[in-house]
Amino acid sequence: MLQAVFKFLKLFFQFLGTIALLPLGLTISLTIFLLLLVGMLLLGILILCFRIVLWFLGKLRGRWIRPYVFMQSDDLVIWVLNAISKNEDLEKIHNVFREQQNELNGRIAIFLWTWASETLPKHTPEMQRNIASDIVKLGDLFQSLPFGDEVVNLIIAITAYELAAQKVFTYDQFPKKWASIQNSLGTSYSRYRYSAGYEEFVSQLARQHEILCNLKSINPNPSSVKIAIGYHHKALDVFTRESFPYEWAKTMVHLSNAKQILYKNQNIWSNALENYTDALEVITPDRYPEEWVSIQLKIGNYYRDCQQNNRPRNIEIAINYYQKALEITSPKRNSQQWAEIQQNLGIALHQQGQTNEAIYCLKNALKIFTPEQMPIQCIKVAEDCGKIAFEGERWSDVIEVCQKAITAIEITRKFITKEQRRREIFADFISLYNLTIQAYINSNQLAEAIEFIGHSRSKQLNDLMASSCYDPSGDITQDERLEFVLNNSQRSIDDNHQWIRHLQEESPQFYNLTKMLHFDFSQGQDIFSFTAQQSEMLKKTYYETWRRFDYERFDYERFLKEEGIDKPLKLDEIQKLIEYSTTAILCFYTTQENTYIFVIRQNAISYHTCEGENFATLQRWIYQEWLELYNSGSFYNQWKNQIESFLTQLSQRLHFSNLIDRHLNGIEELVLLPYQFLHVIPFAALPISKKNGKTLYLNDQFSLRYISNFQLLHLCQKRFSV
Repeated sequence: MLQAVFKFLKLFFQFLGTIALLPLGLTISLTIFLLLLVGMLLLGILILCFRIVLWFLGKLRGRWIRPYVFMQSDDLVIWVLNAISKNEDLEKIHNVFREQQNELNGRIAIFLWTWASETLPKHTPEMQRNIASDIVKLGDLFQSLPFGDEVVNLIIAITAYELAAQKVFTYDQFPKKWASIQNSLGTSYSRYRYSAGYEEFVSQLARQHEILCNLKSINPNPSSVKIAIGYHHKALDVFTRESFPYEWAKTMVHLSNAKQILYKNQNIWSNALENYTDALEVITPDRYPEEWVSIQLKIGNYYRDCQQNNRPRNIEIAINYYQKALEITSPKRNSQQWAEIQQNLGIALHQQGQTNEAIYCLKNALKIFTPEQMPIQCIKVAEDCGKIAFEGERWSDVIEVCQKAITAIEITRKFITKEQRRREIFADFISLYNLTIQAYINSNQLAEAIEFIGHSRSKQLNDLMASSCYDPSGDITQDERLEFVLNNSQRSIDDNHQWIRHLQEESPQFYNLTKMLHFDFSQGQDIFSFTAQQSEMLKKTYYETWRRFDYERFDYERFLKEEGIDKPLKLDEIQKLIEYSTTAILCFYTTQENTYIFVIRQNAISYHTCEGENFATLQRWIYQEWLELYNSGSFYNQWKNQIESFLTQLSQRLHFSNLIDRHLNGIEELVLLPYQFLHVIPFAALPISKKNGKTLYLNDQFSLRYISNFQLLHLCQKRFSV
């Protein structure tokens, strides 16, 4: 080996000596060439080493590490179908979904239906079955997806199932496969809840196929469950006990699950268990342990929720069923099923008064339902655990589990592009934020409470600045303009495709004749090719518009990162923003119990409590008596005439005079950080006292400033003095 190296070096130096004898210009050229060659060789070696390191790390983590590749919704659908056909690892698909989180939206359902409707007729029957099987697996994938927006996931799943059942796996040709899909549809509909935030693309799906009109017609909660029961009954037409005993038993379980949801909503408890009992004649713990455990869990849930007969006895029976299920399953055997049992057992134990045991079970469930891997389940379990811990005054547990839930909420909202849907999710779980703040206050952790408020305010402001890009006129938002263009583009694509399909199906001879005779001489191509090009151009406009709709909104988090203030501020950092000892920040926050006003000085913090002024009493009152009247043209004069009395009443409800006396001695300037509808209040005109028959307003005693969150105050002071 050493001899070969020495031989190579000898030849190399001989070559250099030969170069030295050449003319100067040729010598320089060859030298540059050699340097470039060596540089490219070194670069290739570095790239090879980098790929080897990635491969090695990927093996350590149990999966390949793939670079981030941006895909549109249609690319993502094709990629997933290919991955399914190749039996790719589920974790790999989930990782791609997390990378492409902005593409997990309703456009997948729209594209899937259009693409499959056009693609399937072009293939042989065998290939059609293969594609349809992959589409069903795609539906299963989205139905059980543990992250993203559950509403969108179920819409995609329902679309996939309907597509496969209508186009390929029909009742006449493939009854068993058809019946299995009916059960999948029933399971999806039993969990589906209509959301106004997805009105547009649900309407578009309904236009594509009348079966999917169910998605749009559902609004009340029981409607989707009734549809689910109908699908399970269709499956029973094929899955009879004599012909398919196992499939029949599973269908009976699905049917019982749907009926249990319906009966619970309607407070009807009779005959809810009979289908479970029938299924247990086939599904035994020896032959089908996982299915048997699932039935024990569902029966336990029935007794736990049943409001009839002896309520304590029902809860005791439910706990026995959960404990029997835990004897069969374990975290290693089926972690998700085990965590679900722990969750429901915890709720039952709480209803029995065993708070500590309940919290223990729910925290066990959260070991599996983590915010990163299963955010949807994490939110539900953490919410239950937080409320139970709050009742038991276990403030550290409240803070711990609510923080997990809030992390899961923020992860979930990142997958959602529709702002109305994002607001719905925030409104659904606002109680978790309130519980966290209240637990901090009750445990006298004021610094942590203030820091948490600052962090949550920053997240909310990011949403507002990302979605509220209004025109100067204020008549229409930029998002609405973009959505208008998008809808028109998609309708044009649909009309063109429908026109061509109509000619092909209804008048094939006229279609062929027209294709030969109708010629666009200016373009040198037949009218159908020209129409196809138009459709492609419109499709490009469609996706470019969605790109703008999703990404060209102000990214507040990136803006803060560029400014170097993206991390939540600690209390000492907030206090450093207060330039003078005569300045104080008033940070308002309303929970489900009270409204709190945190007073932040340079070297001290305190808080003022407005007893009983919660969301229902204070915030709703401000909306109805102030904001709603102001926005209503017919009541504007009424609003104008009651300004003085309203502000006086608000000052009394907030106990502002007590706040000033106890917490604001020596303060000359207030920096106000309002909350919710307090943002629309003109605090400068807030009456605080009367002196010599003259009303003294807040602005008479203090200089006032307003901020939306602590980070923006930091930004202002960083850029220029305030």
